[in-house]
Amino acid sequence: MRNLEQITEWLPGLIVLVAVTAGAVIDFRHFRLPNRLTFPLILSGIIWHTAAGGVSGLALTLIGLTMAAFPPLLMFLKGGMGAGDVKLMAGIGAWMGWEFSMYVLIAAGLLGGVCGILFRFFRSGVSETLPAVHSAKSNSAELTAGHQLDDQEAPEDLIRAALNSPAGRSQLLPFGVMIALGTLLLIAIDPQSF
Repeated sequence: MRNLEQITEWLPGLIVLVAVTAGAVIDFRHFRLPNRLTFPLILSGIIWHTAAGGVSGLALTLIGLTMAAFPPLLMFLKGGMGAGDVKLMAGIGAWMGWEFSMYVLIAAGLLGGVCGILFRFFRSGVSETLPAVHSAKSNSAELTAGHQLDDQEAPEDLIRAALNSPAGRSQLLPFGVMIALGTLLLIAIDPQSF
């Protein structure tokens, strides 16, 4: 019976770890997180916590899912993130709860910012990077491979336009990788949270 309790304690973390690792590899290679990865993660989290905790387990997993998906959803609507990233975060929230997923999102955002600056630095050099970082405008239109953001364009169109151009592809940062790194960072900092 003790072994079953141990399995139920570490199984959610293991499932999330496998999913974010697979997601990172897929996103790095193809710049997308497929539904065949994200939907089962979300659904299995809901089923697991409902079976384990009944109505209160269902409520907690739905809160975790919603809280984890909401900030990335806002970014998706502005064209700064893909829908797969939103669904991956929803799956993490469904399995691990809202608090863990918020830490993952913060860590992933910080890592994404650092990686974005480093990528720009190594591609263009210090003389172009530092002024560009300081001159970023809060209301600037996003440029994706020389493609000006239009009010009528859907976020997916911007990402698709960037993926179809070598210059645009080099400007994209697969956020699924940042989500995986954020998860691994949290595990390294506090293994008990996992």
